[in-house]
Amino acid sequence: RLGTVDGIRFEGQQRTNPEVLRSMVQARPGALLTEPEIATDLRRLYGRGDFEHVDYRIVPEGDRRELVFGVQEKATGPGFLRFGLGFATDFRGGSQFNLRGSYRRTWLNSLGAELLLDAQVGRRNVLLGELYQPLAVDGRWFAAPYFSFESTRREFFVGDRSVAELRGNDSRAGIDLGTVGEVRLGVLGRRVRSRTMIGLPLLPDDNESARGLRARLLVDRLDRPYFSRDGHLVSLDAYAWQRNDETGRGAYRRLEGRFDYAVSVGRHTWNLSLQGGSRLGTDLPVFDAFSLGGPLMLSGYPLGRFLGEGMAFGRLQYFQRTYTLPRTLGTGVYAGVSLEAAKMARMLGAVDDPGTLGSAAMFVGADTFLGPIHLVAGSCQDANRALQQ
Repeated sequence: RLGTVDGIRFEGQQRTNPEVLRSMVQARPGALLTEPEIATDLRRLYGRGDFEHVDYRIVPEGDRRELVFGVQEKATGPGFLRFGLGFATDFRGGSQFNLRGSYRRTWLNSLGAELLLDAQVGRRNVLLGELYQPLAVDGRWFAAPYFSFESTRREFFVGDRSVAELRGNDSRAGIDLGTVGEVRLGVLGRRVRSRTMIGLPLLPDDNESARGLRARLLVDRLDRPYFSRDGHLVSLDAYAWQRNDETGRGAYRRLEGRFDYAVSVGRHTWNLSLQGGSRLGTDLPVFDAFSLGGPLMLSGYPLGRFLGEGMAFGRLQYFQRTYTLPRTLGTGVYAGVSLEAAKMARMLGAVDDPGTLGSAAMFVGADTFLGPIHLVAGSCQDANRALQQ
């Protein structure tokens, strides 16, 4: 035990609000302090992502003792820019190229508001923005208005043949209220346009708007977003839509969930991912169907090969860090294998039920300061081959 202190203060901050930081620590004046409790507070402060380094010391000042948290803010903040590059081909004419960039601006005000802008160009064009605004110093509740625009090209398969290419535009705007943890509930509106650009017009064109409710649960305890070595993640996203059209197709619902678990022994890491989606007894429009096929999502199959109104997917990965990058460049270079299996429900374009789908892959990748890079070679039960980056 470290005894008690008469006060708590922070040193080293320039843009971060000490009142916000104070609300994050459990240590209190007059309460007995322990090393494990202080270590938890340090991890919580570091986990904000604002600091290069955090530490503590107890300073005697006359008859008083003060707990001092020392923080070193990141020199690259308060704005953070990241890039990513993706390329994939199945060696049968199907390929895609995507360039992605994101900008995060922290500490827009004294409560710690953040602005996120994300853009991607290529086969899938995306532009989104969100303002994350805490509603009080303790940050327990927040509001998050957002917008997004997405333009995609998607192949439609009948059996193993690509018979059409669909182009879809999806514009959304909404606002969420939530609590750290993270639980969100929000309202949103959207406008969707979908039509067949190339091939057989097997699916009806759509041009409609909708309003809806969104609920989200996110518990992220992974040690890093890419090539996670320890921790777990649980996410659930539920939507209830009311379509504003004259066809009488009415309301529908969509639920999607994910569970990731990572564990490491030395340089060796095992990563389990389970994902699922359901239409909850309603009829999904094609632009909201679940999709599988492509990098580490049934790697040996063509990109977006499977579309359905429900799906279950599992992936078990083993990888190890083969090279450690300098801290300024990233975390490291990794190599591993992936085993993947899936089951689709009410699959669109299916000649017959394909049953359980399986795929295996070998991959190398790097977690860099610009974002993740993957090179994946996949094979599946239908003897397809694919190379993705």
